[in-house]
Amino acid sequence: METLIKLRIACDDGKILFGPGSEELFGYIRETGSVSRAAQKMGLSLSKAWKIVRDTEDAYGAPLVICTQGGKGGGRSKLTEDAETLMARYSELRKSVEEAARARLEEIFR
Repeated sequence: METLIKLRIACDDGKILFGPGSEELFGYIRETGSVSRAAQKMGLSLSKAWKIVRDTEDAYGAPLVICTQGGKGGGRSKLTEDAETLMARYSELRKSVEEAARARLEEIFR
């Protein structure tokens, strides 16, 4: 038996700031250096990926992805320090919630 936790962080107004989909998308942006390639890896349209980025930036209140224009070598997308901090804190919170849920599951369902 195991727990399956989908942790989402919401703002006071109820808008979702960050969750599993955001974590995955931002991780792929970091890995690929491209919002387009990150969207492809997730099976998302580019417009949906950008909506997630923009909605997260709006909820967070700061830029999280910086893009450079294309050219001969193509454009590039990079996470800001704020994005890296948000991802690290979300990951830490998610892991601690999962650990607590596993411990409680074992305690209740021994």
